Amino acid sequence: MSKGKWICLGLMGFLAFSVSLAATENHFNKPLSEKVSEIFDLDTAYVKVEIIKCNLSQFITEYDSLHVTSLSDSEPNGLMPFLVIIFKDNKEIEKGQIRVRIRRYADVLVTNDRIKQHDIISPDKVNIEKMEITVLFEKPLTSVAELAGMWSKRNIAKGQILSTGLLEEIPAITSGQGVSILYKISGLEATAAGVALENGYPSKTIKIRNNQSGKIINCTIMEDGTVQAPVL
Repeated sequence: MSKGKWICLGLMGFLAFSVSLAATENHFNKPLSEKVSEIFDLDTAYVKVEIIKCNLSQFITEYDSLHVTSLSDSEPNGLMPFLVIIFKDNKEIEKGQIRVRIRRYADVLVTNDRIKQHDIISPDKVNIEKMEITVLFEKPLTSVAELAGMWSKRNIAKGQILSTGLLEEIPAITSGQGVSILYKISGLEATAAGVALENGYPSKTIKIRNNQSGKIINCTIMEDGTVQAPVL
């Protein structure tokens, strides 16, 4: 037989083995993914299980059942190892580990335009889309109702998932805002006009400049929006 024919036969044999191997791997992937989903009672509409590494024999095509056990105590998210035992005729015929990637998805708020720092995000600036949240460390926003009373903590790019870390409560007083300063001196009260030098929330202390004296004092923000100077 000529050298060319040997090469041709060799290539055909390699291709046949590759096709057989791919079929075997695909044969395991679906039942293993289903078993992992069953273990954690995952909602398959919002969770995708991928088998990314399998140490089981590539030549097992007939079996009765698969027993799958998680080797991690963590929540089902991201990369996770599992132990798989294969049974046939009530006997263990193979044991090995698999590595699985669990991808999570959710219907979340996504910006449809760029948002500047300290912008109040109106409902028309976001869409609700199904997005992957597997590696999202902060809680994503899922309703426009969660935008009420909030503004952007920093610049936010178009197409970004809104999460709790990107927003903050709108301050009761913002830097540059005119305020009324309440002074309490020996039981008497007096007021003066001032300007806030930083943002602040009720019961918190911020720096205020007295318009008349020019002095900067630390004042406590009251519930009614006024600020109170230290009692003298």
